[in-house]
Amino acid sequence: MDVHAKGVGALSAVAATKNPVIFIGTGVLIDEFRVFGVRQFVSRMLELDNSNPMLMTETQIIRIAQASGQPVEDVMDLLEEYKHFEGTRRKMKGLKIPKEYERGALFVLRRQALERNVLLQKKLEHIGKMYQAGMLD
Repeated sequence: MDVHAKGVGALSAVAATKNPVIFIGTGVLIDEFRVFGVRQFVSRMLELDNSNPMLMTETQIIRIAQASGQPVEDVMDLLEEYKHFEGTRRKMKGLKIPKEYERGALFVLRRQALERNVLLQKKLEHIGKMYQAGMLD
């Protein structure tokens, strides 16, 4: 679909075909295709937070605070900072890295993503152990 197939038209196409829509913006290269995510689009329209993969309830925030030994206010502040950071990061998507630095930047980004995944996995394992021990009931 071209740049004019946004919004309701793209939603209708997804609903009718049951297939994801590829969006190509102006000046986008073929290897930079993005799949149109209906849920993310609708949640942005409804002003729901889609930067956080799981929308946390109050009890989940309290459990995280208890598990980490931090006050609930600090955990909530950290979540707000994360949301702000994600919003800023989304706005910067259009910035291009010069070709000569692209390889090094990709390496750094991949390494950071791997580190985040490893740290997240360790945190989840730790929280799971605490839950099994009955500390998070």
